[in-house]
Amino acid sequence: MKAPRRPRSASPDRRAARAARPVPRPASRITAMLAALALSACGPPPTPDFPRFEVAVPDAAEVEEVLFLLGDAGATDAQRSPILRDLSRRIEYWSGAVARDSAVSVLYLGDLVYPSGVHDRDSPSFEQDSARLWNQINLLAGPEARARGTVGLFLTGNHDWGNMQGPPGVRRLENLAAQIDLARADGIRAKLVPDPGSPGPEVIDLRTNTRILAIDTNWFLQSTSQRERDEFLIRVLTAMEEAEDRHVIMAAHHPWSSAGEHGIIQPVGQALGLVYLLKKSGTLVQDLNSPIYTELRARLRTAFTAADRTPLAYVAGHDHSLQVIEGDPEAFEPRFQLVSGAGSKATAIQEMSALNWGSAHLGYMMLFLLKDEAAELFVVATDSDVLLCPEEPAELETCLAEETARFQLRYSQRLASPASLPVEDSAANRRPPAAGGDGSDDGRRDPAAGGRSP
Repeated sequence: MKAPRRPRSASPDRRAARAARPVPRPASRITAMLAALALSACGPPPTPDFPRFEVAVPDAAEVEEVLFLLGDAGATDAQRSPILRDLSRRIEYWSGAVARDSAVSVLYLGDLVYPSGVHDRDSPSFEQDSARLWNQINLLAGPEARARGTVGLFLTGNHDWGNMQGPPGVRRLENLAAQIDLARADGIRAKLVPDPGSPGPEVIDLRTNTRILAIDTNWFLQSTSQRERDEFLIRVLTAMEEAEDRHVIMAAHHPWSSAGEHGIIQPVGQALGLVYLLKKSGTLVQDLNSPIYTELRARLRTAFTAADRTPLAYVAGHDHSLQVIEGDPEAFEPRFQLVSGAGSKATAIQEMSALNWGSAHLGYMMLFLLKDEAAELFVVATDSDVLLCPEEPAELETCLAEETARFQLRYSQRLASPASLPVEDSAANRRPPAAGGDGSDDGRRDPAAGGRSP
C-alpha cells in the first residue's frame, strides 16, 4: 500500500485554514430526483459471502490492548439478548487474560438507547430508556472487568439525541451522561465521549502507540454554525498532527462509507416512493449522500490532508450490519472503515468494490493492538436471525444457550504490520490460522470460546 502524498502546504496557519474551508453544498437536487424516477426496486439485495481468515487470535502475552467495537445496541434486553451474553463472556475472558489495568476497552458506537434517547426521570419512558443503557453498561461490571479496570467509552448517535437538535437534543444526552456517572460512582470505568453537546474530538491515548479520537458526528449534521464547524475541524487537525507515530483510530456514530441502507442500498419495496426519492436526492440528513454528510467527510479528508496522515481506522455504527471496508490513503481516506452497528438490529448489505467482508447478522468487532505495534481485527457474528429470545421461561434458557453458541469468529484481517515491517510487507509476517484456515471452524483458534466452537 502506497504512502500518502505529502501536500504542498507548509505553514500551520495555512493548514488550519484548509481544514476550516467549507465545502459548497449543491443548490438543487431536482436532477437526482428525476433520475430516481427511472429506477425500480428489484427485491432485497443478497448478502455477499466473504469467507476469509488472515490471522489467528493472538496469545494474551502478545496483546497490548483489546478494543471491542459495539454499535447500535440500544434495543437489547438484559434477559433475552444472546449477543449480550456472548459479549460479556469475551470481555471477561480478555480482561482476565491480558491482566493489566485498563488494557481492555469497549467502544460503544452510538444509538445507545432506542427509540429516542434517555427521557427525563418523570417520563413514562425513563424506566425502559435507562434499562436499555444499563444493559450495555453492565458489560463492564463482571468481576474480571471490574478488577482490571476495563473501560467503557460511550459515543452518541442520532437516536440518543432524540432525533432532535439544539438544547432539547443536548438534554437527552445529559440524561444519558447522568446514568453513566452513576455507573462510574459505583466503580465502573465508563465515560460519555465527547461531553454532551460537544463535537469533540475527545482524545484518548492508549499506552504509547494508539490514539482514539472520539467525535460526535450527529452534532456536525445538525449544526447551524459554520464557525463552530470550522473550529471543530481545526481541533481534529491538531489532534491528528499531535498523534505523532501513534496509530489513530477515529470513533464516531456515522460511518465514513457503507454498503448498507444509509449508504448504497435503496429501501426495499420503496422504489418511486417518497422515502426512496428523498434518499436518492440526498434530502435525508442521516444518509451518506446528504449535503451536510458529504461536507463532513470532505472536510475531515481536508484535515487529514493538511495533517499529512490518515487514521488507521474509522470505526462507526449507524447501519445495522458488520462491514470491513478498505479505504484509499492516497485520497486521504481512513485506511480501514469499520461499520459495527449490529448490536441489536440487523439490516441488509450489498456488494461494494471496497468491501472486504460484511454480514447482515448481529455481532461486534474486536481490535487487538499488539506489543509489536501490529493491529489485527476479528469479527464475531451469529448466523441466526434471532434478535431476542422468547420471554416464556420454558423456552428462554434453551434459546439463550443455543443462540449464544452461534456467535462465532467469522473474519480476521491484519490492519497494521509490526513496527519492524512496512505495511505493504505485512503478508510476509502474518500469524497464519491453524490448519484449515479457509474459514472453516477448524481454521480458527479462539481461546475465549470456552471449550466450544468459536
